[in-house]
Amino acid sequence: MSLCTPCTPCPPCDSEYPLLCEPLETTANGKRLVVEDSAACQKTIQTPAAQQVLKTDGASNLTWTNGANNTVLGKSTTGIVEFATINSVLQVGPVDLGIQPLTTTGTISASSVSASSVSASSVSGGAITATSITSTGTANVGSLVTTGTITATSAVFNVSSSSDAVRITQSGTGQAFVVEDSTNPDASQFVVNNDGNVGIGDSTPSQKLTVTGNIKPSGNVMLSAGQHLALNSDASNRITRNASLNGMEFFVDNISRLFIADGGNVGIGTAAPAKTLHVNGTVRLQGLPTSATGLSAGDIWNDSGTLKIV
Repeated sequence: MSLCTPCTPCPPCDSEYPLLCEPLETTANGKRLVVEDSAACQKTIQTPAAQQVLKTDGASNLTWTNGANNTVLGKSTTGIVEFATINSVLQVGPVDLGIQPLTTTGTISASSVSASSVSASSVSGGAITATSITSTGTANVGSLVTTGTITATSAVFNVSSSSDAVRITQSGTGQAFVVEDSTNPDASQFVVNNDGNVGIGDSTPSQKLTVTGNIKPSGNVMLSAGQHLALNSDASNRITRNASLNGMEFFVDNISRLFIADGGNVGIGTAAPAKTLHVNGTVRLQGLPTSATGLSAGDIWNDSGTLKIV
């Protein structure tokens, strides 16, 4: 069976179509494309303009194009390769930039963004994952995951969820959370270290709350039963709420020196005062009046070394 056609003549070459009898050719520099046009029964040498690409429309038609300005080549979900704006590509999402940074002076808005670093005037998206994120405006995203630095002019969290609104995981030795003013480092900063200790004016809090400076509560300072208010670092001087004895106990050098019972009785040297003032030990009264003149009933005065009561 002959495979010869009017556009593909059999050897020897048909004089009517001499161009088709030539082998697929290249130009001298080898950078042009020779195309057989079956409709016109001829070959043509395609010479595209600089910086163009060859595009097919899916119907075996080839055209040279460089797309519109500020566009990139992208493949749609249907498999079509076409030039598109970066904005439209990001809005389709998800976009995975690998280790490449994403920087724009405008707004990033996408269903999801994944990049080594993101920098924009504002960021908006469903989910953003990056090593570092910088926004000079507002960041408004469904979820935000970063293993590096987040830098923004402001951040507002408006959450209605049963999950944690903000979660910070610090597995290293640095602080988990730091708030400071324009001075960096700030000596009076607010920090939460990797142990969960909070420091106000102290960057190395050793206790659950460490404050360097004055404390001015507008409410009560409440102590649970058995807890105490320590007045020095080893708590040898402290005030304790003694629940078993129903009172407040004052310790000096770890020894109970003063006890105030819930009923108001005061004990010195005893934690069980039976009277308004109960002293267990020696009492010394100094500076008593030496005359009863001007005293009221019940007052004590010193009559030449003898205590008397008016």
